[in-house]
Amino acid sequence: MVSTKAFRPDGPRLAALCARRYTWRAGFRVGGLDLGGFDGLRILRIALGVLAGYAVMFAVTLAGIAAAWAVLGAEVAFRAESTEASVLWSVVSCVLGLIASIAGGFVAALVGKQDTHPPAMALAVLVLALGLAMAVAQLGSEPSPLPEGKAIAELTFFEAGDVASSPDWYNFSIPLIGAVGVMMGASFRRLTG
Repeated sequence: MVSTKAFRPDGPRLAALCARRYTWRAGFRVGGLDLGGFDGLRILRIALGVLAGYAVMFAVTLAGIAAAWAVLGAEVAFRAESTEASVLWSVVSCVLGLIASIAGGFVAALVGKQDTHPPAMALAVLVLALGLAMAVAQLGSEPSPLPEGKAIAELTFFEAGDVASSPDWYNFSIPLIGAVGVMMGASFRRLTG
């Protein structure tokens, strides 16, 4: 038997209806199977978190590498008279990459507000996928020659960036370090509030 009594929301039901009214949701049904819905604002926060986190990672990495270049110089950055990065420079870059990815993960989680995990996870997957794709693309590549008439000690920061090549172990470890750092940054965000 069906009740003919009109539905009159009160208390918690009214609050739930009002909350639904101001949240954009789209549900998916396939053959009667409900695949759930998604919140447009949540997806926007995830996308903005990934973009903001990646921008922070880029800025911190660039600033850190420029500072390391200013302190260590070209003689330490490259192996003896070649354009391949030295082991010390590669290790310093790994540490800077970890710091940058922690900052990026923190910002991604910060933009995600209460839902800190999805933006950080999406950023970590992006860092891992792009980094591994670049590492595979650089496998077996020959180091670039120095510009004509220039010695290693005379290279500017931007000239060095154009000709520098990294060892394969570094190319494959930096995406892993970045993905772990992003998740660490998101964990720090969860701990701080």
